Amino acid sequence: MLRRLLIGAATLAALPASAAAQDAPTYHYDAFFQGDFEWSLHQASEGGCTQDQSAAFHATGLIRDVVVQEGRLVKGGTTGERAFSGGRISELTTDDRGTQKACSGTGVRALGPAVLQPNVDPARPLEPVRDIVFGLGAGLELAVDCEFRDGGGGPERHVVSPAGMVPGTALAAVWGDVFHIPAESAGAPKITYRFSRAVPDASCPGYEPDVTVSCEMRGSGTIELTQTGAEGVPDEDELIAPLVDEVEIRKDASAAEGMVTCQVRCVVKARAFPRGGRAGKGRPRALAAAVRPLGRARRTLRPDVPTRVVVRFPAAARPAIRRAGGVRLVFAIAPKGGRTVTRTVVARL
Repeated sequence: MLRRLLIGAATLAALPASAAAQDAPTYHYDAFFQGDFEWSLHQASEGGCTQDQSAAFHATGLIRDVVVQEGRLVKGGTTGERAFSGGRISELTTDDRGTQKACSGTGVRALGPAVLQPNVDPARPLEPVRDIVFGLGAGLELAVDCEFRDGGGGPERHVVSPAGMVPGTALAAVWGDVFHIPAESAGAPKITYRFSRAVPDASCPGYEPDVTVSCEMRGSGTIELTQTGAEGVPDEDELIAPLVDEVEIRKDASAAEGMVTCQVRCVVKARAFPRGGRAGKGRPRALAAAVRPLGRARRTLRPDVPTRVVVRFPAAARPAIRRAGGVRLVFAIAPKGGRTVTRTVVARL
């Protein structure tokens, strides 16, 4: 089982990126996980043999240099550093002759590395996926001291292997979960995923369908990705493209518009003022009103898609626009991952 796990991780870590992803910014992360895990197994056979086992432990580990593009994990990894603490083991076994053996201890650890990798469908290995699968390890090792009711006993080492795959994945592990990086978090300096789930019977470590009465492997904790480097990320000043020249105001002064293009996803907020920022020679009330925007608009733009941003004006604002001979459009453009940039253009009547 351990060999199968390692082969799967090595294969998926080498998946080629799509042509679009090759041009996208690349982010490198170290993934630190920590969690509390509990396992319990109750088995009984027709011959009267029973076995009750339970274990609890805390696990931490570091998976270095996983790679993310466009919110997708394109290169996974395995743990180089792990630690287990707070182990608690309890076992009680009765054989078909009624002989009982009780075991206890604190030495619990997961065999094999923890894995973070794209949740690739083996039938479509080159298809890009957003889901990420985390697996704790390929088995559980329990170091216990045992004692027979009639006397005797000593230290023993028990190994429990997973019964099957992590549900919804092609990964064999004693415990696992599937998650994805939210679009708004892609490229963030730190990404945190909180997990809390139980592995069902059929995938629970030690599960055997003919003798298992109940089995559960539960885990809760966090996976924290900390950015260690980035490639192909445009400078802040390059995150938006210049406004194109398609800036105009309608002849009836009912609206003005401009075309905006961002190289990454961005939010555009537009405000319109009379051209020159003044309402001309008017009454004090009209001059006071002129410092306020005549109209506003807000749009969210997709990367590299020219989008028309339209600011509409109420009838009461149109006389001031005609007197000023047009409007001054102020675009505040907030690209994802960069600072807000302001662009000002004039649309003349």
